Amino acid sequence: MTFDVNEFERSPLVREPVTGKVKHCQLKAVCCDAMGRNFANVSFFWTFGEVKQMGFNDFVNDAVDKEHELYQEMESNWVKLEDIIGASYTICCSRDEFKKRQMLNELPSGGKGGSVKFCRTKFYRTSMKTGGERKIESLTSSGKGDKYDKLMKEAGIW
Repeated sequence: MTFDVNEFERSPLVREPVTGKVKHCQLKAVCCDAMGRNFANVSFFWTFGEVKQMGFNDFVNDAVDKEHELYQEMESNWVKLEDIIGASYTICCSRDEFKKRQMLNELPSGGKGGSVKFCRTKFYRTSMKTGGERKIESLTSSGKGDKYDKLMKEAGIW
């Protein structure tokens, strides 16, 4: 199972270290420490119930798909690569767009052990403030030339 760093909609399913729950997440970086242990830096997605339990009510309204909608935290966490247990899709779209794609059978398959969810909202878990709307960020050239751009894309950095 392979993933690209900052790949936007297909992402790992990770066993969250604190609770042990399996969660959708977005992969931000990977590293190997001085002792040879491998880690991944991820941003977790949280369910409506989890967000409500944390006390975030200012951006959670009644027009929520409690079964499929997730909320992306702005903070990131380091997890062991062994904690990655599957793959999932977290589509970046509105609730109506997700329902339309679901009805037309246009959603990707859930991946190994995963399911397809959607996320339109980001939040700061530590400060309890909204992080705005989740958007697909376009990756652009650094201005260092085509060879550099190609290398960065192949390395999964762009």
